[in-house]
Amino acid sequence: MFFANSSASNVYRWVGDGLHIFAIVILLVKFYVRKNSTGVSGKTQLLFALTYTARYLDVWTNWVSYYNTVMKIFYIIISYFIVYLTLRVFKETYNKDHDSFRIEVLLIPVTLLAFTINYESTFMEISWAWSIYLESVCLVPQLYMIWKAKTSDFYVILYVLFMGLYRGLYIANWAYRYKMDGYVDLISITGGIIETFIALVGFLCVISQSVTNALSSSTNGKKVTGRPESVYVVPLISSECKSKVDAVGKPNAHHLSV
Repeated sequence: MFFANSSASNVYRWVGDGLHIFAIVILLVKFYVRKNSTGVSGKTQLLFALTYTARYLDVWTNWVSYYNTVMKIFYIIISYFIVYLTLRVFKETYNKDHDSFRIEVLLIPVTLLAFTINYESTFMEISWAWSIYLESVCLVPQLYMIWKAKTSDFYVILYVLFMGLYRGLYIANWAYRYKMDGYVDLISITGGIIETFIALVGFLCVISQSVTNALSSSTNGKKVTGRPESVYVVPLISSECKSKVDAVGKPNAHHLSV
């Protein structure tokens, strides 16, 4: 069958998957329209690629449904494709200086957590737990890049927002599964809460910073008459536009979700 029976009626999962795909499409549209990788964190995209690779190692060994298998393969392929676009195709516009967050600060604790807090001490389960912990912090380099550059492409901001909304819907997905099946996955829920918090709070902080910068510029009597440093990097809010205003169960239940 195309869908897993336990998931066919879970609207939260469908909407969550839809938001995830939409966030990915936003980045692809940016590459197509802007013809650059300005504002995109190659480190964040690499972390997502590692996340999906580790999580979906069972893609050829654990059959759930056509949908489940197709989505797993899609996430793996598209994540590496985005890394390729960011770091190779549009490498001339990739700002390495701003994308300077030290990802070992994330990888070391995530790896320690995966080996100490998991459901089974097997390679597949440790890899799965590692992917959940890692995904929860994948957006940190992207948010750091936005903060350091003080400007960001509008598509990148939308991407961050919809990635946060996608994880928020997956928290509702786990709540729905608990209500319907009495099943709870604390690792997935905790990871989802952390990622949602990072994405949405980071998004609000960037917006707040942009408003503050715009107001400060206005009160100092400055008037922005030209474009930003790059025609493809735009302030979220500038003085020009101010006026216009995704477990382990019995058995392996976490493989039901992508």
